[in-house]
Parts: sequence; structure tokens; C-alpha cells
Amino acid sequence: MAQKTCILCGLEIPPGKENREHFMPRSRTIKAIWNDPRNIFWAHYMLNAVKADYLPCEFFEMKYDLTYNAIKHWRMPPEDREFLARAIKNWDVWNPNPCALCLAKCHDKQK
Repeated sequence: MAQKTCILCGLEIPPGKENREHFMPRSRTIKAIWNDPRNIFWAHYMLNAVKADYLPCEFFEMKYDLTYNAIKHWRMPPEDREFLARAIKNWDVWNPNPCALCLAKCHDKQK
């Protein structure tokens, strides 16, 4: 089985740690966007929890603070804490443009 890459950090996700990430969260968008297959990506389940219901642009602005806070205060297995630490290091070289994946813009253009 092919390795899955985390949309939130660019790292390969260890088997059994993958989760479906709705890039535009349900609580912050309309159903047509939330259910769109172009809005669903693979993410490490712990980093997906860190992102929570933030919009992509909000998460990528606050990713360091949110992730450091999770490492410091959340209960999690050591391998998940280590994955989050590797994600922080990887952001130095991997920094996508979250606006490029924003379906809200696409949906507005289709109207």
C-alpha cells in the first residue's frame, strides 16, 4: 500500500495514523464545499486535531503556536509527539499556499 502524505505538514503518515482532513471545516463553510472531494485530504490524525476547525489560512498562520501547545499540553503517545516535532521542522522547507486549495473561491466562481 502506498504511503499517504499529510496535507498539513508534507510528511509521510505512518500506517494507522491517517485521518481524512476536510481542509475547509464543516463548521465554517457550506455543505457543497465541505462535501466536495477536492476538499478532502489525508492528514496525520494528531495534526488534524491540532488544526481543529480553523480555516486553512488561519491554521497555517498559527501552525507553530498551535502545534507547540499540543506537544506541551496534550496527552498523546510518544510517537505522535515525535511526529508533531518533525512536522514543525519540516515547515522550514515545506510551506504550501493554503489559498491555492481554497474551494470557497471555486464555488463563488461557479455561481
